[in-house]
Amino acid sequence: MKKSNRKLPRAALSLMLVMGLILPSPGWLAPVHVKAANNDNPPFKIDLTGIFVTPATGSNSSVIGGNIVQVTPNTTNQKGGIWSTEANKMDLTKDFKASMYIYFGDRGANAADGMAFVMHNDSRGTNAISPHSGSGLGVYAGQTHGSSKTDGIQKSFAVEFDTFINNNVNDGYFDTNTTKGAHVAWSYPGQAETYIDYYTSFQHRRTMKHNNIDGPNNGAQYPGNLSNDTWRKFTINWNATTSTLTYQLEGLSSVSIPINVQDIFGADQVYWGFTGSTGSRYQNNRVAFEEVPGLVNAEVKETITRKDGVVVDNGALANNGEELTYTINAKYLSGKQDWTDIIVKTVLNDHVSYVPGSMAISSGDGSGELDDSFWTGQSLAASIPNMNTNRNDVTISFKVKVNQVKVNTPVTETVKFEGSNYITNTHPVDYVIQANNVPEVTINEKGPIHLAVGEDYQAKGTWKDSDDSTNTLYYDLNGEF
Repeated sequence: MKKSNRKLPRAALSLMLVMGLILPSPGWLAPVHVKAANNDNPPFKIDLTGIFVTPATGSNSSVIGGNIVQVTPNTTNQKGGIWSTEANKMDLTKDFKASMYIYFGDRGANAADGMAFVMHNDSRGTNAISPHSGSGLGVYAGQTHGSSKTDGIQKSFAVEFDTFINNNVNDGYFDTNTTKGAHVAWSYPGQAETYIDYYTSFQHRRTMKHNNIDGPNNGAQYPGNLSNDTWRKFTINWNATTSTLTYQLEGLSSVSIPINVQDIFGADQVYWGFTGSTGSRYQNNRVAFEEVPGLVNAEVKETITRKDGVVVDNGALANNGEELTYTINAKYLSGKQDWTDIIVKTVLNDHVSYVPGSMAISSGDGSGELDDSFWTGQSLAASIPNMNTNRNDVTISFKVKVNQVKVNTPVTETVKFEGSNYITNTHPVDYVIQANNVPEVTINEKGPIHLAVGEDYQAKGTWKDSDDSTNTLYYDLNGEF
């Protein structure tokens, strides 16, 4: 192609130079970080003051606003680790639960590398962190063939949320057996047996076991795009009797793993937290909590009863005009903190109406009425006292009237307890509001019945109205009601 040597006028050249000094650089000269819509807005977040600490060196993690853990910021070549304090270790001799929401940014297919939930008894304690970012996720040994297999976090268990597949000469071969995409799997990062060095196609490679299994059928879970500006609920349950940990990421099946505590951790008390990393690609890794293990242990329950005390649940029928009593109870069992700033929240189904003036509260301090100002339409949001081992039982009750429905209508009621350091829900209560039924009238004698003029007749039979327990009959005879 012929080259053009067209000259620009001096004035035009000067204008271009001035504009170049005034205007900012075009976007393609540097990465542009756009704040995601849900970045700071998890569904729930409790106060994390005094719960976590970061390693003295090597970690880019922090706690934002006192209630969101940022494992890695939304930029390249970051590595994070954040751990429970000594006072907030997990006690593996006792059952516990944890409930949280995790966030992987909004980078889509450009996200990397992910994060991991980790339990450990590494001798470095709260300073434990792997030297490896990228595929190492801040917890694993390196992915280079022949390198150390024990420089990851020792005496550990991890659930990884891996958003980038490492399966080529440039990115390494850690994920050779999970090439379907972003995946969730568990492993033992501190064990040398987790890492497999091998030689193929004139290359030395290292892969790692997912779910402690080598090979493509290792049971890793594939949730699809994780980095789509979505907070996903993640729960953990520990059964001390069976020494089994069960976890579940929203949208996936639960996974249960028997763990030999002494073999893996060598102790009953372990640190727990998150690690994560980015590389040449990046994402924002964040966590917000509903329930921190062992911080507050409580039971909450909702019971719905008829006037005669019979419990309404499991599909039981309720009738038009019937009055039901809703009883909401919380019991504080134990914990490292008092349960504080508790708000009881519920939204009644659309087919019942709150009975004004019927709400009451009882606790160790006595009983009393609650003001109807806690209600907005069908929604209740009522404060209850802080709970601890002294004030350990609080009950709220109120009445509702069942409204008329045209067809049998199943309804479900649940209650959320939102405290500053613990959030939990009651189990759902399910019942059916029964449609109004035509009264059933049965005459004992079979017709037709023939009467002579002036002859009296007394009809005998039954009357049943399932919508009216009083069974009152109104009739009109010869114009008289």
